[in-house]
Amino acid sequence: MNRPVVRHAWVPLALLGVAAVAGYGIIAANDTSDQTQADSALLAGLGGAAVVAALFAWLVSRDAERPQRWPAWWVGVVAFTVAIPLGWAAGRSPRWPAVDPALAVVAIVGTAIAIGAVVLHWTPSHSVRRRVVLGPALWGMVGAPTIALVLELLGVAAIVAGGVIGLYIADPALVERVSDVGVEQIVQQSGRELMTTPTVIFGIVVVYAVIAPLAEEFAKLLATAIFRPRVSPTRFDLIACGAFAGLGFASVETLMYALAAGDQWPLLAALRAPVALVHVAAAMTAANGWPTAQTGYVGVARGYGLAVLIHGLWNGLTVSVLVLTATVENPDQLSPLVGALMLGIFGLMSALIFGCATGIIAMARRFGPTAGDGPPPAQLDPRQGQEPLTERSTAISSATLGSA
Repeated sequence: MNRPVVRHAWVPLALLGVAAVAGYGIIAANDTSDQTQADSALLAGLGGAAVVAALFAWLVSRDAERPQRWPAWWVGVVAFTVAIPLGWAAGRSPRWPAVDPALAVVAIVGTAIAIGAVVLHWTPSHSVRRRVVLGPALWGMVGAPTIALVLELLGVAAIVAGGVIGLYIADPALVERVSDVGVEQIVQQSGRELMTTPTVIFGIVVVYAVIAPLAEEFAKLLATAIFRPRVSPTRFDLIACGAFAGLGFASVETLMYALAAGDQWPLLAALRAPVALVHVAAAMTAANGWPTAQTGYVGVARGYGLAVLIHGLWNGLTVSVLVLTATVENPDQLSPLVGALMLGIFGLMSALIFGCATGIIAMARRFGPTAGDGPPPAQLDPRQGQEPLTERSTAISSATLGSA
């Protein structure tokens, strides 16, 4: 298949992005309340992301096999370091609401550019085929979040249904009381105590540290199945599909969280920038196990399992911070035990991010020089040292063997 599956995807994405930005303009012009501006900023940010995705789809549709040179890493660093301070300044002064989503998109795109430049740093001319860069990035921004969300909702529904059935078997009167009072009112009354009960903690851990990684890594791995070259894909083609699917996914996820935070988005975008390394490293690990002519399907299960482990460990550590925070009544008076646990968790999170960055660089350095569609290296004649087996050398060797 010469043309990718995103051949016409840029049209609806572009229309969706333009419609979202136009809708934002209409809402912002007619309602200046803070809540409306925050909601419309999210709409504008998603519209901007749709326009970026449409650009990727358009470039891939023109020539998927054409080498795509990625911007230099310093371009992303400059974009990020300029957008964050400007975002802080804009949040503390009267401004047109479009400043927030525009700067947030610039900051997040800057993060993606910097990480993508590292992935492609060791490839010939710092470039690789569009289908394994822009195609997976588009999938990570649009397809993977949609599929992951559906799978996560199904998993949560199964857990809730199982919990209700088990609770009804153990204590029917309690289920009836919850039904009469309402879950929302019980949550409001219980507050912090509910968040620290073992059952609730277990449910949160299962959702965030098990279901979410299983769904998201599966959705990102589909980019490798869809966009990998059909003829003789190199190992770098596979990990590039994973890397840029992870970048696209992390970018949209961070954008949604950032814009939902209102004028505090610069802090959230800065804190979540390293999380992109976790998404990229996990997706590269899963894609690295994709079977080739020399490997079997065992590698897929191994790579996918390791990716889920990396992602699940990060989510589990994040949930641990939230649970410990819920146990603190007065933030100004932390107990020594809670303080030590928090420091330990932050240390493990820092180590995991460092390990993910190291893994990304190691895979890029190992497989990057093999990227491209150039002819395979000349086969060497063991009898002639470094002389390649050309037609002339093969004829001479055959004559020599014949005369012997």
